[in-house]
Amino acid sequence: MAKKISVVERRLFARLHVPLKVLFRIVDLWSREQSSKVIEGETWNVSYDGLCIETNAVVQESVMTFSESSGEKRVKVLPFLVMKEQQLELKIDLPSPEGKIDALGRVIWSELEATDETYHLKIGVSLEEVTPKEREKWNHFIRHMK
Repeated sequence: MAKKISVVERRLFARLHVPLKVLFRIVDLWSREQSSKVIEGETWNVSYDGLCIETNAVVQESVMTFSESSGEKRVKVLPFLVMKEQQLELKIDLPSPEGKIDALGRVIWSELEATDETYHLKIGVSLEEVTPKEREKWNHFIRHMK
């Protein structure tokens, strides 16, 4: 008789597939200052405690960078692939009337997929520092999306 294998769901909250525009910057872990240009992405899914952001990357001069980045200071993708705990300053664009949410998040996981010439990066982010007012807007949005 074969053993039945069960999968344990570690998530506390269900994920909702809602596309939202997200702008984010990498925040230096020690100085807590912004250390990158703004990167644009879109949510893959959202929940009360976090979100999954999807964005594109390209290889430029043998360095993988976010495709929206250009100029002198390119934003490298590598920190997301090897450094969990990376902090991100987030601006999440909610549909009216909620407006935008500003928060500080922490990268929990990342996944890189390659297609022809483009790379797609998914970043799982836990919402860590959110003001009570912003948290209420976020929770209200999630409640009404269910």
